[in-house]
Amino acid sequence: MGKSMCRHLMKAGHKLKVLNRTKQKTEELVKEGAEYCELADMAASCDTIFVMVGYPKDVEEVVLGTHGILKSMKKGSYLVDHTTSSPSLAQKIYEVLLIKNSFL
Repeated sequence: MGKSMCRHLMKAGHKLKVLNRTKQKTEELVKEGAEYCELADMAASCDTIFVMVGYPKDVEEVVLGTHGILKSMKKGSYLVDHTTSSPSLAQKIYEVLLIKNSFL
């Protein structure tokens, strides 16, 4: 599902940075014009970040973890989670973002 979404965005003219916890899964998209990057670079340089991982625990790790997106995410950017997750986790992420942005 993620590859299809990426391809639609690239077809519409958007430049994409891609990341997968299994790097080889990004190879097709990179050959088609996407740029592979690490999580911190993506978070610091992208205006919109789409997350699509397996489970809520994965969302928590990728977004809120020690090296998570929120550590480097630039102010004013958007985080869109496509994972089938829990409302309580979405609320937790929202609250962390509120706190983070209140100190910037």
